[in-house]
Amino acid sequence: MKDKYVGTDVQNVITGIRQEITASGKKLRAVYWVACGGSEAALNAGRYYLQSNSRTLATGRFNSNLFVHAAPALLDDTCIVVCCTLKGTAETIEAMRTAEKAGAHTIALTGKEDTDMAKAAPTVILYNGGGIASNSTSTAVKIAAEILHQFEQDEHYERMMAVFPKINDIVAEDKAHWNAAAEAFGREYKDDEIFYVLGCGPLEGTAYSMAYCHFNEMQTRHAVFLPSGDYFHGPFETTTKELAMVLLKSNGRTRPLDQRVEDFLKRFAGRYVIIDAAESQLYQETDPDIAEFFEPVVIWPIERLFVEKLAAVRNHPMTDRNYMWKYKY
Repeated sequence: MKDKYVGTDVQNVITGIRQEITASGKKLRAVYWVACGGSEAALNAGRYYLQSNSRTLATGRFNSNLFVHAAPALLDDTCIVVCCTLKGTAETIEAMRTAEKAGAHTIALTGKEDTDMAKAAPTVILYNGGGIASNSTSTAVKIAAEILHQFEQDEHYERMMAVFPKINDIVAEDKAHWNAAAEAFGREYKDDEIFYVLGCGPLEGTAYSMAYCHFNEMQTRHAVFLPSGDYFHGPFETTTKELAMVLLKSNGRTRPLDQRVEDFLKRFAGRYVIIDAAESQLYQETDPDIAEFFEPVVIWPIERLFVEKLAAVRNHPMTDRNYMWKYKY
């Protein structure tokens, strides 16, 4: 049995996995990202990077319980499975065990060294200790970049690693830039009970998080997450002048999908907000060909800022819950 690892050294963890796979005479075939809720949204950043850049690896994102009950047929010792939970969501721990039983190389992401996940997993990467630059989304991107570098010699690697030290400052500047708009959002939409949240590509997970975690869970508001590319295949028929809508607009390769949504909203919607990643300091500090992969890192705290301002006006703290932490479910 290999030694247990708990720490923050992503590079050495991936090196260890590569050495194990090489010693077995096999090749890495797939990387799966498994979590629930906000953690699942965070891992989408890693999935998107690998999907966009790997020429040899299959990759996919799974809800933890779905992974337990319907794991991919490909799952075996030629796979890496990254499981994420801040504290220790039970189904995510079970998903990690499912991957272990199949022989996969597992990496558990968790917030502290004493969480249930940290206790259960053989290989643990800690996050949550250095601001946005080392949160779960940032760590997912770092893991994806490290995997691609070690298994495929990623051409972006050095420039990707150079961005992480800049992230906290970028987010601080972005919050100052969007603060007034966020305060206006809180005042304008404080009484709305239904929100549509749109986004895609690098911001798919971010839009998911805004709808599911921040509106549904933390504000008990009805919210619908819609991938921008799917909006015109049914949901756009429900657009009205009164409906509250938020578009997270990427400045990457999927921007045309978001632009199509914006053009429609300008014609037929009446109440909408656009958070455009092109306005982020990210695009001043980062090479354009890699900036899109950091959009979920820097836009997540911005969309949350908008909901926090709404929460303040509503006098509804982001920590309030109806069921979570109160009942077994």
